[in-house]
Amino acid sequence: MKLFAKSVIGNFRDNNEDNYIYDMVGDTLVAVIADGIGGEASGEVASKLACNNAMEYCKNNIPDINNMDSYISDLFNKVNINILKDTISSPDHKGMGTTMTIIFLQGTKLVIGHIGDSRVYLVHGTNVNQLSVDHNLAQLKESKGLESSSEESTYLTKSLGENEYLSPDVYSYNIMYGDMILLCTDGLYRSLDNTDIVKSLRDTRGNLEEAVETMINTAMSRESRDNITCLLINNKPGKIARD
Repeated sequence: MKLFAKSVIGNFRDNNEDNYIYDMVGDTLVAVIADGIGGEASGEVASKLACNNAMEYCKNNIPDINNMDSYISDLFNKVNINILKDTISSPDHKGMGTTMTIIFLQGTKLVIGHIGDSRVYLVHGTNVNQLSVDHNLAQLKESKGLESSSEESTYLTKSLGENEYLSPDVYSYNIMYGDMILLCTDGLYRSLDNTDIVKSLRDTRGNLEEAVETMINTAMSRESRDNITCLLINNKPGKIARD
C-alpha cells in the first residue's frame, strides 16, 4: 500500500486549520482528515484534537472492518466530547469545531465515517467517484429538490464541536487493488474537478507525491481561498509505504 499526504496554508490564510493523521492499526489502514472551523476560536486546535483522538480511539479499540456502524458512531461521539471538554477548560477555544472524515482500509474493504464537507474520492482507472456526501446547506437544499447557491456550500449543517449527539454517515465499499483513494479538504476540491484529478495522476504516472503536489499547485494557481490538504492512497497488498 502506498500513501502520500500534504497540507498547506494556501494563498490567503494566516494559519492552517487542516490536520491529518494515518497509521496501521492491526491489519487496517486508518486515515483521518479534519478541517477546523472557528477562525480565532482555534479551528486548528479542534482539527488536531479530532485527528489525534480518533487515532487514539482506534489503537485502543481495534476495529472489526465487518462491524463498523456502532464503532464509528462511538468514535465520533467520544472525539466530540473531548473537543467540548477542551472548550470548557480553555474558554478562548469556545466556539471551535471541525469536520472529520475517517477511512478504514483492509485489503479491498473500505469503510468511511464522515461528518462535514471534507471528501473521499475513489479513482478507478479514469473514473472518479465521490464516496462521501457533503454536510452543508447547499447539499441539504439540493437533496430536497431546491435550488442552492455556491455561497450556501460554505455553511455546514454538521460538524464536531456541537453540544449534541452526533450521527456520522457510515459508508462501506468493496474496491479493487490498484484503485486510488483521495481524501481532501474543500480547499482542494473547490478548485479542481474530476478531470483535474485524473490528469494529475496520469501526468505523474501514478507517483503519489508528484500527483499530490500537482493537485495542490493547481488549486493554488486557481486562487483557492482556503487551506489545502490532500491524502492519496494507492491500494496495494501490504502495509504502508510512503511514496
